[in-house]
Amino acid sequence: MTSPLPLAPRRRWLLPAGLLAAGLGLLPAPAQAAADDAPPQMTLPSEATVLLWRGVDCGEAERVKPVRRVRRCLAEERAVAHLSADGSVHLQPLDRRPPRLALLPAELALQWHTCPPSPNERLEKAGLPWVPYEDPAIAKCYVYRPRDVKLQAEIAAKARLELLDEIHPWLRDGLTTLIVRAAAQGIEVRVISAVRSVKSRAVTVEKKVKRKGKIRKIRVATGERKMGMHPLGLAVDINLGWAKPLGDPVRAYRASGETYRQFQVLGDMADELGIVWLGRVMVGEIGHFEHHPGWWGSVRGQFRRQLLNGIAARGVPSVWEHFRYDPKQPSPFDGLRISDVR
Repeated sequence: MTSPLPLAPRRRWLLPAGLLAAGLGLLPAPAQAAADDAPPQMTLPSEATVLLWRGVDCGEAERVKPVRRVRRCLAEERAVAHLSADGSVHLQPLDRRPPRLALLPAELALQWHTCPPSPNERLEKAGLPWVPYEDPAIAKCYVYRPRDVKLQAEIAAKARLELLDEIHPWLRDGLTTLIVRAAAQGIEVRVISAVRSVKSRAVTVEKKVKRKGKIRKIRVATGERKMGMHPLGLAVDINLGWAKPLGDPVRAYRASGETYRQFQVLGDMADELGIVWLGRVMVGEIGHFEHHPGWWGSVRGQFRRQLLNGIAARGVPSVWEHFRYDPKQPSPFDGLRISDVR
């Protein structure tokens, strides 16, 4: 594996005592009066209002057990979105207050979002800029994620956005938004690959052996197979518009300079959009972006066989059924489901 490029020190947060006592054990923030959570009466003409939340002053995404990427934010901003009959949205800042939970899911923390107690028909049908987000450990949420659709149409062919059609809807919208926002900043991006044929790799482990009187470390196969996220419709590779093989920008990235800056911008955008950028930890994977809440970066064993059987019978979308929200399942993020459309 390619050695990662040394990066600037990253902020780390100490988890509160007892965090893992029950699942994630997320602790609620200081209690707020229930009445405070309702959108205030507004004089702006609108057909509906949505109370939105977004984390501010947040730390880096951390992995905690059970498998989850979270952020600890010092506060949350609130805003009221006014939805008009013509589909337009007016966003009105409201206030800033302590976060609803000590740790927020990384997929939602940095974006304006609402997680109503049950799926909302109005937002389901609204289309852009509203993007549904479904997570078995959270809820059926909705993210306010505007982008320049005119610019999207202009760059679609050159950016090869059609390759995103077969991937998970959340990742598809997130990568489309990332590429459009990058274009607005003068960074040309194109999609290299998305869904790939089903392939698996041998799982290896490090083992110490004694050879000629010296202890050496070698990697040996375990007999198990693992599979990446591309065959599951949960990963995408992109590249800068000027580059042909991915190796070109990787070499330029190592040398810092403009290529390094542009990929760092793309990585920061991915963080905000709730997408995993593998280049954060592996220089050789600077073009790789993923979405798999609650999973590690590869699948193996019985679960791998279950997914392969589902793909053979019902196609790649069968994998995404594992991210459906089940209201009967206990959730450490219950504190997020306190807003609604009015």
